[in-house]
Amino acid sequence: MTLGDIAEPVVANPFSTRYVRPGAIPFVFGTHDSAEATVARFIALGRRAQIVGPHGVGKSTLLAALLPALAAAGMPGYLIGLRDQERSLPADWQAAARHAKARTIVVDGYEQLNRWNRWRLSAVCRRAGWALLITAHEDAGLPTLDRLAPSLATVQALVDRLLGGCRGAVSRERVAQQFADCGGNARETFFALYDDFEPQRQERHTSSSA
Repeated sequence: MTLGDIAEPVVANPFSTRYVRPGAIPFVFGTHDSAEATVARFIALGRRAQIVGPHGVGKSTLLAALLPALAAAGMPGYLIGLRDQERSLPADWQAAARHAKARTIVVDGYEQLNRWNRWRLSAVCRRAGWALLITAHEDAGLPTLDRLAPSLATVQALVDRLLGGCRGAVSRERVAQQFADCGGNARETFFALYDDFEPQRQERHTSSSA
């Protein structure tokens, strides 16, 4: 099932993690932007840059869109995702990056690293000739490739895509309310909409099975 194929009878909740995780849900670029154009800017910035924005605004989704473009530009990325309170990089990350023939180290959640590990990461990348692309909640001192901000219009467009043939199942007013209640966090908005949609899904599934 594709994101646009959700139709009656409903067999899955379109806000399930498998549909909204980074890489499954598309990043919405501006009218004059694309993954390829963003990678070109990254190169122009000296192959060291940051993507800045609050939690849940789409930074991980943007990275998922950029990884294929980095590979196509001859700079395949090795992605390291850091969770809350994870202050250091995995012990084997350098060996793993070399094994993957990476030319770009991509760190999602850079703000988790302590000062020493940030310095060490930068030094290792310079020594190895690796490009460095990070995401952070606030300015981390690298040139800024993109600065993301909460956007209700983007979330509404993604909800329409996710709902497909069931667009009337969740009103635009409800999406706006959940977006506001979640403080502009798109990821949390999708989680809240999952809870809104699930009773309808179960009811329709029961009716179609009767």
